[in-house]
Amino acid sequence: AAAAALQLDDEEEGALRAARRGQGRHVRLRRHAVRLQPRRPRPRLRRLRRPLQVYLKFLGYEVEYVRNFTDIDDKIIKRANQNGETVTSLSSRFIAEFLADVAELQCLPPTHEPRVTEHIDNIIDLIKEIIKNDKAYVVDGDVYFSVDNFPEYLSLSGRILDHNRAGSRVAVDTRKRNPADFALWKAAKEGEPSWESPWGDGRPGWHIECSAMSAHYLGHVFDIHGGGKDLIFPHHENELAQSRAAYPESEVKCWMHNDYNSVSSFGT
Repeated sequence: AAAAALQLDDEEEGALRAARRGQGRHVRLRRHAVRLQPRRPRPRLRRLRRPLQVYLKFLGYEVEYVRNFTDIDDKIIKRANQNGETVTSLSSRFIAEFLADVAELQCLPPTHEPRVTEHIDNIIDLIKEIIKNDKAYVVDGDVYFSVDNFPEYLSLSGRILDHNRAGSRVAVDTRKRNPADFALWKAAKEGEPSWESPWGDGRPGWHIECSAMSAHYLGHVFDIHGGGKDLIFPHHENELAQSRAAYPESEVKCWMHNDYNSVSSFGT
């Protein structure tokens, strides 16, 4: 009997997309693996990836799967300082725990498994393109994405920009042109890891890293971007904006988000 078409719910288009049998075709799949979290696997998310990979292969696709690790960000730095350990030590420990979790769940391995700190040059190059296209600006060594210069902003989440202005619970950075502008590069602070850049020593913002690694491994157009629905805004929204601001031809054909999973045995 013929295999049923795989139906994927695309967040950006708000419609179902079908994947059909096609010998020799290539599917590029990407998802964000882990930032900083306790040792609690997310079974729904991990289990969803395995049948997706298996079924795509069954349909005749060659699957190229990227699963990246954030090994530098604000939360990691804060926790490392609290623990009295290095950022590298902390992030490596959490990555090892994550890999143990997915092995226990018998998840299929990815094709690529990069870390942010391995791709600083790619991140800097991407930020340069965004600035060149007048979609970002530099202030005191920080680089911010200009949401006003990108009319497509919030096309993924469907939110309204005025509803996302900072200030209600977070202090507004008066250096920003719009309170909703977000950091692509953060100027170095004492006691934090930093790298050289055209804007001074610093480190990448959270969202830019994923755009850079996606482009490096999968190109500017790829098929499926997965993740939990908690990442739709702001992370995936900002990722989409950055990629298209740098390279207008950038496209994810299907943004696939899963719901939350409740497992009472994990406790609180």
